[in-house]
Amino acid sequence: MAYAELNLATGCLPKNLSKEEYIRCKQHELWDFGDGASFNLFGTDLSKYDGIVVWHSIDVESMLVLSMIASCYEGKIYHIDVSKSFKNQRCGDLIGEQLLSCLNSCRELSSRQKTALKRKYDELPHDRACIKKYVRHNFEIVDKEVLKKKLLRYVKTKPQGWLIPSSYAIAKSRLGECYYPLFWDCLTLELICDRRAIISEMLFEPKKGCEYPLGCCFTNSYLYNGFDLRKLYSFKYFKVK
Repeated sequence: MAYAELNLATGCLPKNLSKEEYIRCKQHELWDFGDGASFNLFGTDLSKYDGIVVWHSIDVESMLVLSMIASCYEGKIYHIDVSKSFKNQRCGDLIGEQLLSCLNSCRELSSRQKTALKRKYDELPHDRACIKKYVRHNFEIVDKEVLKKKLLRYVKTKPQGWLIPSSYAIAKSRLGECYYPLFWDCLTLELICDRRAIISEMLFEPKKGCEYPLGCCFTNSYLYNGFDLRKLYSFKYFKVK
């Protein structure tokens, strides 16, 4: 069993699992497979295996993984839909024991199902980073501005901790629109850089619960009055009336 956070829902999709596409995406830093994932998915002779088993829910991330594999693998694909047992949880949030408890739900994808998944996956943009969602058994593209407005609804006009609005946005999102917390963190910083929100208090040094800079994993800079917000350890902010 292998698991990796692919972040496909908020980045550029690899096509046909080609190593060239993987390298291109890595060079442009549009999305990241995470440590070890390239070993599991690329440079491996999949023909040596009898089939592939994919655990998934109805969240956008795991459905993209299932569709990506269906688009390139000609062998047998077995899928385990964990939403039947864990309805409102992302597949990536489940621990090993929970995933194993769903083994009785294992089913082989029919030729018709594989074709349908491949078609849905191939119709998505593969040449640019874009935000995807999965609703009513279909993928759709989302304008980032829509999500920024959604996040802004949870930002108060009085100072509050920077994690609070994004936590509300995550909690209120449907499973097919459930994005990784780091993505919401990026949107938070963008709102501030866009002057749609204002920082009232900054923490420049680590303390308990804030041991690392906010942007230690970010490749883009977020300049606020000439200061890169990635260097902060925490802050409070409020929205402009």
